Amino acid sequence: MIPTDHHPPDCLSVRDGRLFIEDCDTLALVEEFGTPIFAFSEAQITENYRRFHDAFAAGWTHGPVDVMP
Repeated sequence: MIPTDHHPPDCLSVRDGRLFIEDCDTLALVEEFGTPIFAFSEAQITENYRRFHDAFAAGWTHGPVDVMP
């Protein structure tokens, strides 16, 4: 089932009918690099990591865990 309350992330916007990822015009990216293209928002990746980290930190009461020394 597809969620009906899904909203696109803040890093996506439509300006003058063109899709932007942060301040990058996706049409300009396609014209420069061709298709298919995978583009990511650094701000969105950072926010996703923060939310992931905070969720685990809230549930793990034994202090920080070192994954890689």
